[in-house]
Parts: sequence; C-alpha cells; structure tokens
Amino acid sequence: MSQFIPWNSQPLEDWSKQYAKGTIIELEGKQTHYLKRDCAKQERPYLLLLHGLCYDSLMWTPNADELSKDYNIIALDLWGFGYSTREPLDYGYPLFAQQIHAFINYLGLEQVAIMGHSMGAGAAIEFSTHHPEKVSQLILVDALGLPNSPHLFTRLMRTPILGSALLKMNNNALRKKLMSCHLNRGEEIINDKLITEATWSQKIMGSNQVLLDIENRRFCDQLSDEIHHLGDQSFPVLIIWGRQDKILPFTRGEHIHQVLGTNSQLEVIDNAGHMVNLDQTEIFNATVLDFLLKSEKEQKDLEREQQHLTPSGETEQT
Repeated sequence: MSQFIPWNSQPLEDWSKQYAKGTIIELEGKQTHYLKRDCAKQERPYLLLLHGLCYDSLMWTPNADELSKDYNIIALDLWGFGYSTREPLDYGYPLFAQQIHAFINYLGLEQVAIMGHSMGAGAAIEFSTHHPEKVSQLILVDALGLPNSPHLFTRLMRTPILGSALLKMNNNALRKKLMSCHLNRGEEIINDKLITEATWSQKIMGSNQVLLDIENRRFCDQLSDEIHHLGDQSFPVLIIWGRQDKILPFTRGEHIHQVLGTNSQLEVIDNAGHMVNLDQTEIFNATVLDFLLKSEKEQKDLEREQQHLTPSGETEQT
C-alpha cells in the first residue's frame, strides 16, 4: 500500500507540474488554473463553469463531454482551490468576481454564459450583478447566497482548533463523509478514484487555511441584495436544484426563483443531492443544454426582430 500523503503538505508549483490537467496562467500576479474543452462546431459561445466550496474544476468532468457538443467549455479553479494560488487573500465573493472578470478579459471574450455550483454560484451572482454586460445566460446550481442554517461540517470547521485538526487527519475519512453528504446516490457513485480526483489538489500547502478562512468569514449566504438585483438584469437565469439536497434545501431555489420572477426558470431534479451534476448527470446535462440553446435562439430571434424596426419603433416598409 502506498504511503499516505498528508493534506496541506505539497508546494503549489511542484504539485501543479505533476498533476494539473489544464492550463496555468498568471492573473494579476496570481497562479490561475483552468480546463478547456473546445466545441467541434465552429464559432460557438463559451460556457464558464465555477466549482463549489471544497472542490475544483474537475467536479465538472462528467458534464464536459456532453456540454462541449454545443459550447466551448472553460472550467476555472477559483483562487484558493484546485491548482490556483493559495496566497493569503481577502477571500470572498468580491475577490472571486474580480478573478472571473480578469479571466474573461484574459481570454478576450466579450460575453460568456456562466454556470456556478454552490459557492461558485454565489461568485457567479456577484460577478453578474456587477458586470451584466459580460453575461449572456446564468445557471445557478444548488446556489449559496440566501441565509441558511449551517451544515454540521460548516459548524465543525468554525470551531477553533477542532476544524484544523479534522482537516489534518491522515486519511480520506472526512472528505469521503463530506462527499457522501453532498450526494443522494453516494453509495453508488463514491469510490476511491472519485475521492482522489476530487481532493488531490487539497494536498497543496495552504489549502486547509483557505477553507478555514472562508468558513470563518461567513460570507457565503450573504447575497440577498445581489440576488434581488439579478431580477433587474436582462439575461435569462436557470436555477437547478437537487430535491434531496441535504446542504441547501430546494426551498432555497424556490425562493430565488420567486425573487427573480419571470426572467428565471427553476428545475428541481429528483433523486439528486447537493451535487446534482454527479447524482443525475444525464438529466442535468440535458436540462442545461435545453436552457442554453432555447435562450440563445430566443435572443437571436429578438435581435432579428429589432433589426426590422426603424428608430421610431415602426416596421420598415419593403
């Protein structure tokens, strides 16, 4: 049996060279890693994927193949996660929105569709309310943002000394337990390979400190104002939730849908937990593509209709 590699023990540069599967760039002087999957079709839009707390861009692996049939896929490691920097930073939604903005500009993209999961959805909300011109469509998956009772894991991480000690345990038990809480079909899905892929970047020095810092800052459910502002934006919003989500009940999704009104669509998927993209991958992928393609067509139809109008709003004579 191979020797266990302690969490929070490996230099970022060395570990990235060995295991990062995507591209590493510098954004504002900070190491930033992302995965890219090009669409075989020409001149297709981009879909930016943002992972949740405790995970990284690899969480989207089961979805990338199907989604890349119609969209260019880019999955970003937010600062503090994956193979991006572990510097002590002012972690929070404003920082992540700053990173997203810098990343989109780095790629030279005028506009993207954005899909975020959990904390990544919160980052997407923050970014979209401050840079709506950059967003064509927004997909929120089991989104953090509204006030919610903290999960047991969160309460443990916020307990002085205990949280740090649990993260340092020399086995996969804590990570495996957390993933099982995130999945409704955990017994069918979780295996050693999945756990390793999902947590391997947490071997990087500084990973534990980032997670503890984020939990203790308690910003994840403080987006009520921003969510209300989302309702004023012109881009369409899809809200996806797992009906059996033990971290955030699907009633949170219903609340967000009520706030956003007619500009949003809510899809609650049965037999799925917090990581609905893993629990019900085929249904999830189909739901996302259906929304993206339909809203894209509606936008193009609207643009064509507007082109046939004179500045006064009257139909041009032919």
